[in-house]
Amino acid sequence: MSIYFVDSVTGLDTNNGLSPESAFKSFEKINGMKLSPGDKILLKRDCVFNDHLLVKDSGTEFEPIEISVYGAGIKKPAVKTEDGSEFAVAITGEYVRLDGLEISNTKGMYGVMLKSALHGATRGVSVTSCYIHDVWTVNNLGPRDRAPQTPWHHHAGGISVETNREAPTWYEDLRIENNFIENVNRTGIWLGGQWFNRFKNSFPWVTNKADGMNDPWYPHKNVCISWNTVDYAHGDGIIGIGCRKLLMEHNRVYYANCMSRAGCCNAGLWSMCCDGAVIQYNEVAHTGLEYGGDGEGFDIDNCSNNTVVQYNYSHDNEGGFMLICNIVCNSKESHRDNIVRNNLSVNDACKRDSALFNFTGAMHRVSVLNNTVYTSVGNRYRFLQVADYANKGIPQAVLFGNNLFYSAHTNNWNCFMANGKFVFDSNLMYNMPSLPEKENIIEADNAYNVNPAIRGDGDAPVTRLEATAFLPEWNSPLLRMGKHFDGCADEDYFGLDTKGHNYIGAFYYKDANIG
Repeated sequence: MSIYFVDSVTGLDTNNGLSPESAFKSFEKINGMKLSPGDKILLKRDCVFNDHLLVKDSGTEFEPIEISVYGAGIKKPAVKTEDGSEFAVAITGEYVRLDGLEISNTKGMYGVMLKSALHGATRGVSVTSCYIHDVWTVNNLGPRDRAPQTPWHHHAGGISVETNREAPTWYEDLRIENNFIENVNRTGIWLGGQWFNRFKNSFPWVTNKADGMNDPWYPHKNVCISWNTVDYAHGDGIIGIGCRKLLMEHNRVYYANCMSRAGCCNAGLWSMCCDGAVIQYNEVAHTGLEYGGDGEGFDIDNCSNNTVVQYNYSHDNEGGFMLICNIVCNSKESHRDNIVRNNLSVNDACKRDSALFNFTGAMHRVSVLNNTVYTSVGNRYRFLQVADYANKGIPQAVLFGNNLFYSAHTNNWNCFMANGKFVFDSNLMYNMPSLPEKENIIEADNAYNVNPAIRGDGDAPVTRLEATAFLPEWNSPLLRMGKHFDGCADEDYFGLDTKGHNYIGAFYYKDANIG
């Protein structure tokens, strides 16, 4: 095991790099050498490296390769790539840990690029505690120019995870945690690959072609994307695609889709082609709609099964709170058993012609349970919008249960439904019009214009944990209503045990007078 030191101020590339006194000056030697398990590459604090770093080799589970920092300075070492390289930092092996760097790439597509050169599983890679910013595009676009629709349009941005095209490849035990990403040309964090097509999926840039419902699928496994902050991503905020057991939690995404670079639809935080994804404790706000479609805070996208979106705070997203869509496969079994529960939405769908909930395409058994949705927006916006995109089908067996829909202005919301089968049961709708009388809508035990008696005036809290204005008072009718549905959570938004209790909205109150 060797430790290599890099110091852009006092180092020399003629040194051996094995001590702070004999540090390398640049990444030239590092990029060309063979690294062994347990090796470390340490960059000196307060240094700026106008170069790009490539780590091609692999560590082991107990002896990973580490890229980190040393020295007594204050600032993170900055990898400031301006040479037109595709990436600032690239890792192509497994068991490699990247931690604590500042990274920018003003003329390239990627800040950090994880692109496995292996076949089969690529294990134990992590990117933690990095500051990644000012990642632009190789096409020399101006700040307001629209990016072309090309196969890489989602991939470019702060942290990009990809696989090779030569043979089935996927990541296992991948961690992307505690990074701050801002001002990137497309996506804050992209987890993709070349082997995630399934259920007759038709994404053209993916290598495996799923022609049948049971074709092979090669998902990433045990991926954690947590405690990251993404501000001003010009397209999507955070995307997780093609996973089994994906956890996206405690992330904050502000101002996604803030400029016209993306060239297509964007949302704040979403997953696609996943089994068993859990999206929780996140805050997503101010996602734009002007420069492309969607614009929601959260999205359960194509070919996803058993995804749970829970305990999140969504506010001021122009396109709405929630998108659930399946536009690439017309089988309802390809997108099923997804749950949206115990979330708080405040002033979402704040742009005309947007909707709080958007459903598109074929899907089956969607449960929207115990959410608190509040708006003080003065104009009329859509509560629910359903579309059959490109004749791919319509939603089936969608349940809205135990939700609080609260408008500060009478008759503020309306409903536009192309088709589908929906059940609304045990919801409280305050200052809302009645649902339209249609054969495809079943109503049971909903309450209209009953004051929910919440604690505050509904102003948007600053953070996810400052939502006390939406707690019910001790005598609130929210605590005397509701039913138990399959898929109801055992805890409320703040983690209070609710087993055995029925209630409406995202919040319970343990000292309530429920008779």
